[in-house]
Amino acid sequence: MKTRTKKTLAMLLIAFIMVSIVGCSEKKAPPSVEKKGTSEDKSEGMAEDTLEHLELSIGYWDGSNQFDEGDPVLDMIEEKFNVTLTSKGVSWSDYKEKYKLWAAAGELPDIFALDEFNTDTYTAWIDQGVIRPLPGDLSPYPNIEKVMKQPDISPLQVDGKFYMIPRLSYQSTETWKYDRALLIRKDWLENLRLDIPVTFEDYKDVLRAFVEDDPDGNGIKDTIGLTHKQLAMLDVFYLGTTPQLVNGAWLYEDGQWIPPFVASTVPQGIEQLRTLYQEGLLDQDFGIMNTGDGQEKFAQGKTGILAQQASPYLIRDVKDLWMKYEHDTEFKDAVAIISPWANDDGEQLSFVQTTFWSETYFNGDISDAKMERAMMLFDYLLSEEWREIKGYGIEGVDYEKEGDTYKILLDTTDDGTYVPLASKYPSLKILSQLGAWDNDEGLLDTEKNRATFGDDIMDMVKEYSEYTEAHVKPMPTNFDVKLLLHPSKSKIDGIPYGDDLVRLIMMEGDVNVQWQEVLEKYEQHNLSQEIEAVNKKINELGIE
Repeated sequence: MKTRTKKTLAMLLIAFIMVSIVGCSEKKAPPSVEKKGTSEDKSEGMAEDTLEHLELSIGYWDGSNQFDEGDPVLDMIEEKFNVTLTSKGVSWSDYKEKYKLWAAAGELPDIFALDEFNTDTYTAWIDQGVIRPLPGDLSPYPNIEKVMKQPDISPLQVDGKFYMIPRLSYQSTETWKYDRALLIRKDWLENLRLDIPVTFEDYKDVLRAFVEDDPDGNGIKDTIGLTHKQLAMLDVFYLGTTPQLVNGAWLYEDGQWIPPFVASTVPQGIEQLRTLYQEGLLDQDFGIMNTGDGQEKFAQGKTGILAQQASPYLIRDVKDLWMKYEHDTEFKDAVAIISPWANDDGEQLSFVQTTFWSETYFNGDISDAKMERAMMLFDYLLSEEWREIKGYGIEGVDYEKEGDTYKILLDTTDDGTYVPLASKYPSLKILSQLGAWDNDEGLLDTEKNRATFGDDIMDMVKEYSEYTEAHVKPMPTNFDVKLLLHPSKSKIDGIPYGDDLVRLIMMEGDVNVQWQEVLEKYEQHNLSQEIEAVNKKINELGIE
């Protein structure tokens, strides 16, 4: 069992929380695990004194070294469930490849977050026993059971079993608009007397001016037009041609359902980005940049448009970087959130997705005892009690509460916003989102969010929200087809077409011919036959 040095204050806080936890809930308790260790194996202050001590490893993005000593929230979790948590970190750049390597080597963590649902890998992992199904009876875990009964999740069983727990991002599919947007230097627009771009031609004009017309007024031609936070964010511009490329949904064309990369409009989307690249308006390093490089360039004042999410939490990341450098203009006066260019019909579309985009999986080799403990942990991570802890911290230390009113006790930063809880309790960098993203909470225009993110960021998000509600339509998506689990569809959905999209953006020549060659390459996967099989199943189910 891992030993941690706990300060007296931390232990008092944990004891206080544990008393609250023990007495707060009347719901059906998860089953106890028979104690097999000695009294020394049991953590002090345990709520469940029948639980033997276990170690659970967790795989998560940027998750290395987040479970260190001196973290009262982590101590509380480990005491409550008599576990020691360890982490295996993956990066946003290589996480899928790393998990596949670990799976092949038998080195997967006990619990890991990944987006592989409905792919060929997902189906293969089920067949090979790489991932373990959830228990058939979820009633001991009411919070998990509630998630699995959602209309867009309950049909996702394979032979009557669930093999993952969806990690809910938003309560509404349309709220996903905040996950694909653009930050623009509105002060540069003002300097150059330009309007917010709407059409592709507008964007070309603005980006060219950002590159060639000295928007920052330093007398040097040293600025970039467009860059991205991470490569996946660049797909926001396909909303103007083939929006389904952004969320992987199939679309109906020429009398049949087809995967998005087969759509006739794909070459147009590639051609638009290729034009920006060839004319020097798109970051020439866009294909090789690491996650976060584009944010740094934007914060330094080197680029005019940054493709990234528009949630307050992630905009604050950019502002924090911005504050590291000297600027003549404050962040709130320099930056705005905008939507990508319109399609040929003049419509600007927003990104939509299922209420989840990633899932939690359990190692197929995990023991029964570990699986049961993991389910207990996850049920708690989906509880209202945990939502309050991850949102406000420790009662009496980070906040006080009277009825539904919270008084925040957190320290503030130099700009007057609250110190992020995750910087105070590093385990929250994983645990706050391991059960669910819960991104809706951060979008609410509340006193807590304004004090956490700042009035300037919340005003930016509010302005973007009002614009999209008035001028932007949710992209068309048939979720019945998107969520259809069929061997042929899983095989097709696993084709890594994104790599070919990026490669062709940087090429010269006839994009229509080049993309047709890509599709011919995909025929090695029996693409046409698999599409036909999927359509046969869709017709049998009567999906329209």
